[in-house]
Amino acid sequence: MVKRGEIYYDLRYEYPTLGNVDDKLIIILNKIYLPTQDIIAVPVATAKTSRKYNHGCNQRVGIFYLEANKDFFTNNTCVQLFVLNSGKTITEEKFQEKLNSKTMISKGILKSETIIKLVKCITDLKDDIPEFLHPFLF
Repeated sequence: MVKRGEIYYDLRYEYPTLGNVDDKLIIILNKIYLPTQDIIAVPVATAKTSRKYNHGCNQRVGIFYLEANKDFFTNNTCVQLFVLNSGKTITEEKFQEKLNSKTMISKGILKSETIIKLVKCITDLKDDIPEFLHPFLF
């Protein structure tokens, strides 16, 4: 069973609003209560040097910023929380299918303190996240 804060490399991540497919690192965000529960995951991207973010929650733009080498990521990284607005989840069946076909690969897990800060940021964005996701995130 997957855990909140786990990081996977998804070779066929589909952006919910755009529909384009790309290879992306993703982070699992929800608390898993049942083995058949849908999974809430968001992509991460290397931060562009032209943009300046505060460390941690950047609520106005829906980004959680992680500095290089402070946790799992070796580059400055943006966790794209704005994707939560779409309400899209991955079914457990689809998730397992991707793992079995090796189109999704486990890479690691965030440190506990990073997960706590990330969840706090998600809580600050609560009004922008579909209500049906709330019980699984908070």
